[in-house]
Amino acid sequence: MYEEFYGFQGDPFRLTPDSRFCFVHRSFRKARAYLEYGIQRAEGFVVVTGEPGSGKTTLLEYLLAEYDLSGINVIRLLTGRLTGGELVRLLAYELGIDARGLDQATLLRESVRHLEAVSREGRRSVLIVDEAQGLSEESLEELRSLTNFQDGDRPLLQVFLLGQPKLRELLQRPSLEQLQQRLIAACRLEPLTVEETHAYVEHRLRLVGWRPGKPAIDARLYGVINRATGGIPRRVNHVMSRLCMHGFVEARLALGPEDMRAVLDELRDDHLLPSGCDVDWMMAPARAASGVAPSPAGPSRPAPRSPPRARSSAPPRRAPPSRSGPAAGAVSVGGGGPRAGGAVPRSGLRFHHPVQWVLAAVLVVLLGGGGVWWAVNGNVAGNGWESFKVPGWLSLPGAVELQRGAEPERRVPGAERTVHPG
Repeated sequence: MYEEFYGFQGDPFRLTPDSRFCFVHRSFRKARAYLEYGIQRAEGFVVVTGEPGSGKTTLLEYLLAEYDLSGINVIRLLTGRLTGGELVRLLAYELGIDARGLDQATLLRESVRHLEAVSREGRRSVLIVDEAQGLSEESLEELRSLTNFQDGDRPLLQVFLLGQPKLRELLQRPSLEQLQQRLIAACRLEPLTVEETHAYVEHRLRLVGWRPGKPAIDARLYGVINRATGGIPRRVNHVMSRLCMHGFVEARLALGPEDMRAVLDELRDDHLLPSGCDVDWMMAPARAASGVAPSPAGPSRPAPRSPPRARSSAPPRRAPPSRSGPAAGAVSVGGGGPRAGGAVPRSGLRFHHPVQWVLAAVLVVLLGGGGVWWAVNGNVAGNGWESFKVPGWLSLPGAVELQRGAEPERRVPGAERTVHPG
């Protein structure tokens, strides 16, 4: 549909593997070298792993299309969860053997005979097993046993295993140690980087006659595409196909962040994105390229600006050192306030917490003059007040008292009260 709108000569983003659209990126080039090395060795096992859609099958198709296969008998199997006996039977069918009614031992013998016949023709056999992560240990052991057979000094069969990362874990089991010793090469297809994603999309577009501007793809979108797809080529094809369709429906020749946002929202609503994916997070590269700080939680409001505080070059003033005196928390004050130099005037009075005075006033009303004297329990001695005491049941914690000076108190011999010197 969108091919005609943009003037394409074909569909650039088909999901099925096609060696014509093969994009040789860094990881692809390394994997191809390993496969070529394995073919030249003509023995053992060669393993290629990668995430679904990373291009394993495309890599193999590309290699078979580029390599001279005149002397190679290629046998391809697409496996599921097969046991050892089922795998041998499937191989027999691919070799052209009528496997109906034959037991496993007979199937294995007939398969070996067929491979020997191919070898006598001057060709060698290569077995390619796709989706090999579903094989059982028994099936892998059956394949290993097939690689033991030789025609003179040449092995009858070489095996290529293509599968998801689970295959690599499967081959590392201790029970498959003998197969591990026969591994000639093992490689893994890595996801595309942002730069490779950009080159991959334009590579496929050019192969169908793309002219820049039809469509014009905003460069900021490639970071979004890479983040939304994890750099997996098949997923890139899916997102780009939907983006081109969106441009066709909206009659847009220029595709920007708002178009990509609409496509990702549709894919999320159709459950075609991995569960838990955050579209705002995916769109972060486009916002960052626009100079807007990415935030998964959405745009944030600017913080209110407060007027700058005046700075003073003078060092901060320190409180005068405290002098040893009564209990901690006592504050010395005077009737006239602080004196110059930070000195605190002395006073001969000691005051208790204001609440204590309120309670004492209540007693004044209730008990009269005698109650006042009983509550206050103080008298005048000499030239100053000594101390005002409140009954213990009226004492409150945290009382703030004022006392005269910081000199230590002394007890007068023979007297029951405490007086201050001077």
